[in-house]
Amino acid sequence: MARGRRRRHRSTRSRRRRKRSGRLLNCLVATGLAALVMLAAALHWLWSDTRRPHVEIDPARYPVTGIDISQHNGDDIDYDKVRASGITFVYIKASEGTRGRDKNFLTNARKARQAGLVTGAYHYFRKGADGRLQARNFLQAVSHTRLDLPLVVDVEDWLNDPKVSNHATATGVRAMLDYLLMHGRRVMLYTNREGYKKWVKPYFASIDLWLCAFNPPQDLKQERHVMQQYSHWGTVDGIDGDVDLDVFNGSHAEWQRWLEAGS
Repeated sequence: MARGRRRRHRSTRSRRRRKRSGRLLNCLVATGLAALVMLAAALHWLWSDTRRPHVEIDPARYPVTGIDISQHNGDDIDYDKVRASGITFVYIKASEGTRGRDKNFLTNARKARQAGLVTGAYHYFRKGADGRLQARNFLQAVSHTRLDLPLVVDVEDWLNDPKVSNHATATGVRAMLDYLLMHGRRVMLYTNREGYKKWVKPYFASIDLWLCAFNPPQDLKQERHVMQQYSHWGTVDGIDGDVDLDVFNGSHAEWQRWLEAGS
């Protein structure tokens, strides 16, 4: 009888230990799930629109708006809807480096012009690559397309070789711009505020500038710019997903004078 009681006592203690272990495990699982939920909420908040730069554009002061696109925006853009939404101009990626081409450029350019949008093309500059060869690639890419806006050379550090010096970058850009100008093309540079300090201001002060900056145009006192890209997360009818938003730095009358200066 004594042995039986000891076995029952051991069995009871074992059951109690298992219950405590189960409660501890459940507590740990619940805590872990709560932590994951909080982490997911924090990441969502971090990447949500509330964390993205927001720029208010005064339509009375800056009435000429545009977008810029590439093949990453898809191949089914409805340009009639884009224009109906109030967009005036569109810049379309044509080429990159010495050989790269945007697969949707010709289709995008044709449809944009058919919809009545003022149309331009841009080239993504590869630091360290020959500027003249990049210019040839750009010209070949747009050779069968009628364009209304200056050819744009996009110069930035993003996805580019960080080892190339500012001077070497500017030398390559100069070679590209000179080649385009030699072939009778009007040109403009695109960069961000950091690029403005490194390349535009010291080397290309006389070239028209398309500036990426998440500030109202009227607050950009130092940078002299013709156009501004003010958002990477815009929404425009006719385009699925986010799209870059742009604005001309002036009135309708100034826009017309700027267009006519290059015709």
